[in-house]
Amino acid sequence: MTLQINALIIVLCVILLGCEHSLNSTSEITGMVIKVNAESFETLNSISVKDNSGKTWKFHADNFQGFTPSHLREHAIQGLPVTVKFHAENDKLIIDEITD
Repeated sequence: MTLQINALIIVLCVILLGCEHSLNSTSEITGMVIKVNAESFETLNSISVKDNSGKTWKFHADNFQGFTPSHLREHAIQGLPVTVKFHAENDKLIIDEITD
C-alpha cells in the first residue's frame, strides 16, 4: 500500500511540474495589429493582435523595449503582420519580443 501511495505522489509531482513549465514557457502568435495603447510616443502599454483564425490577443508591454508605438501603428495601417513572443504572468500575456 505504501508503495502505491509513493508512486501516486511521484506521478502527481511530475504532472504538476509539467503544468508549471507550460504556464511559464514562451509562446508566439503571428497576426495583424488592430489596436495600440501607448503611454507616450516611445512607451508602449499594450497591443491587440488578431491571428489568422480570427482570435484577438491582448498583450501587455511591461518594460518591453522593442518597437515604438508609432511603428506598430504603421503595421496596423498598412496591414503588415507581426509575430509576438510572449509569456503568461498573473493572468496577463506579457510581450517578450515582437518581430516583423
